[in-house]
Amino acid sequence: MHDQRDLRGHWWLPGNRDERVVGGVLSYHPTDGLELDVFDSLTHHASDAFKISEDGEPPVVDRILGITDDGDRVTLDTCQRTFKRVVNGSEVIRPETFLVTRALLGEHFHDEIQFESVGMQLEALHRWFSRSGLNLDLDPDAGEQETNGTVEKQASEPVVSAQYTYPDSETVVSDDLTVHFDPGITVERGRSTTVKFSETTSIEVGPRWSEDTISLNRTQTVLRKIQLFLALGLQEPVQPIEITGYYESGGEQPEASVEILTNSSAEDTVSENSHPQELLFLLPDIEEEFESVLDTWIKSFEELAPVLNIYFKTIYDDPDLITMYLLRRATLEAYYRTRICANQPGGPSLDHTGFEEPQADYDTIKALLGEETEKSFDVQLEEIFERHSDTASKVPDQVVDWVSEAHSSIDSLLEGTQNSSFALYRRSENLAIIFNIVILSEIGLSPDRIATFIKTN
Repeated sequence: MHDQRDLRGHWWLPGNRDERVVGGVLSYHPTDGLELDVFDSLTHHASDAFKISEDGEPPVVDRILGITDDGDRVTLDTCQRTFKRVVNGSEVIRPETFLVTRALLGEHFHDEIQFESVGMQLEALHRWFSRSGLNLDLDPDAGEQETNGTVEKQASEPVVSAQYTYPDSETVVSDDLTVHFDPGITVERGRSTTVKFSETTSIEVGPRWSEDTISLNRTQTVLRKIQLFLALGLQEPVQPIEITGYYESGGEQPEASVEILTNSSAEDTVSENSHPQELLFLLPDIEEEFESVLDTWIKSFEELAPVLNIYFKTIYDDPDLITMYLLRRATLEAYYRTRICANQPGGPSLDHTGFEEPQADYDTIKALLGEETEKSFDVQLEEIFERHSDTASKVPDQVVDWVSEAHSSIDSLLEGTQNSSFALYRRSENLAIIFNIVILSEIGLSPDRIATFIKTN
């Protein structure tokens, strides 16, 4: 999924293939996402062109179908058209460009896109899963031969013996969904004496009951939540490598699959110079509570979205020291308003602070920090810590003492001296510790387990 692709082919609107087919190129780029460039309009006449909406937004085409020069079927879902007009002498050519939300390679879908399941491979997933079935013997016994009652070792080329046993998989049930974590291995033979082993782990989301199907929209939402859950544990960006949809085919093969490319998988959501934080947890660290913790994360994500959207900017973006502090402080203020002051009227709307934007939303952060509140940020931190007193009582006293140093005013820290930079860094790290306590408590980990993670980090 990270490789750039250019798929040349012919494209048309559903139900319009007999009347209008246009050549064009579907491009996927790790930075720019998905884009379809067609050499002429998909409609016959200018009067049939897609209309501009009343608010001036470019029109959205629900579905575009195509077939590549290699004969592969393609379905493009939710395409936003941009406008182009080229005059060549007296002839007006109307090429069009569409920003594509999703491309499904391998089939034409005319109705709502439904699958039996959707699987995804992620970077760093196998490291987080931490189960290996590969056993390598780097010094196997050399061959032996008996001559006149004496056993002699035969000289031979170095040999490596490899055995693989599939590790246990994990299945989590969340309402009417099942989530499977399946470890596996790929073997690539190189030259005559080389073989490359790659252990992988995939995630597959499907309906709880086998006779049901699940919409692509819903599976992508769940997979996105799981992707961010892994980013939380690893404290580093996690990106999809491949997404595959499995469905029942009416053809000779009862089961079929399509590769799914999405605009959100483009790497513009991740800075090239991101700063991974200290590892928070791996699967073995939460193995006993894994099913309940992941289920809680999936169910509570929407409620905590205003908080998490800001928090994941600290992982997926490349903020400088001041911005990192502001983001972490904004995260805790958002949590305070969402959980502790949820019933109080007023306050800014946090719904639009999606972390997928390549840079921090500075206006939102300023609005959060600049609005006058009845209680200072220091008091908010104290109330947050009091809410999680069971966990706070189990962490080292040093951590509790650090909380008192995370003051709300940063005016004295913005002078640019080395001492102020160190102080700002320390206060930013203090806020990170507080939020780790908060979010790990929210997803159902025990105070003892959380205290262990805080001590480790």
